[in-house]
Amino acid sequence: MRQSEGARLSLFIRSVVNTSLLTQQVRQERAYNRIVISLFLVALLVISLFIIQVAEHFNLFSNESFWVSLGVVFGALLLLTIGRAMVYLALAMLFGFTPQIRLINLQWLQLNFILALILLPLSITLTFGPESFEAGLIWTGLILIGLTYILRSLRLFSTAQSELKASLVYNVLYLCALEILPPILVVVSILRQGEG
Repeated sequence: MRQSEGARLSLFIRSVVNTSLLTQQVRQERAYNRIVISLFLVALLVISLFIIQVAEHFNLFSNESFWVSLGVVFGALLLLTIGRAMVYLALAMLFGFTPQIRLINLQWLQLNFILALILLPLSITLTFGPESFEAGLIWTGLILIGLTYILRSLRLFSTAQSELKASLVYNVLYLCALEILPPILVVVSILRQGEG
């Protein structure tokens, strides 16, 4: 990707910090191109790999083979992402704010790609590094995932406030119901499964 689409990839990464650049890309219909699918798959694969390493650290996938675990986690993340995109698409078509949903989806992809760029060295170190680093790397990665999720929710909140002109009450209800509750349920179910 860096070799064939270097300029677009550079613009994609620079617009993480500069949200007006990202908005401009969406308005000019240049944001979605052939690198987006590749970045999406790379981000999902790296995040899946890290989740498997976390699950193995906490002895949740101890009986499964690596490839089966990777397929299950990758498939689950892919289905969740497609489901989320379909809900957003339905809302966009219903209420007529397709450009804003495109901006939200691109911000989501950017943050997950940056997260994957950070998690990849952590995963490599977890695999090939000393075992004494394992707990620290696992918790560092989990904290980074949490911070990315919070940043994504805040960006979604600010986009909804500025672009969609939604009421503050509706934004807070949306964040609580669809952004904060699902990860809490996932963490609680994993912890309960770990307890037996």
